[in-house]
Amino acid sequence: MAKQHVIETVRQILTAWTPSAGDKPAIVYPNGPEEPPEAPAPYLAVQFPVSNESRTTFDRSYVEDGAARIVILAERGGGTEWSGQLGEEIAKLFRSRKINGVEFLTPTSPILNDDNDEGNYFRTSVVAPYTYHFDDPE
Repeated sequence: MAKQHVIETVRQILTAWTPSAGDKPAIVYPNGPEEPPEAPAPYLAVQFPVSNESRTTFDRSYVEDGAARIVILAERGGGTEWSGQLGEEIAKLFRSRKINGVEFLTPTSPILNDDNDEGNYFRTSVVAPYTYHFDDPE
């Protein structure tokens, strides 16, 4: 599981963001109070599918390498313009930025293939890998 500091940094970035086209969709975080809107209303789901921690030195200095995955759920049959534009904007929010000590690397572009259709939604995602150095005082 990602460090809480990383989760809060991702939340801060997405909360401050204003999309250039249209209203910001609802954002659902892991085990949070937010509920996905009723289908087929679009929304974003934030996930942290991987985080690996390792010790960097002989003292109590560590690094966490992981990824934040922002899933874009758009109405099925509505084309790719909206989800593509959102994907590009979300990638730009994280691309090569260091915020609150969390260094975000190069995000992926949304993948488009036959697996994107899921129920009422067209699902794609942006994955933002990160590195977070921290000390763990005893």
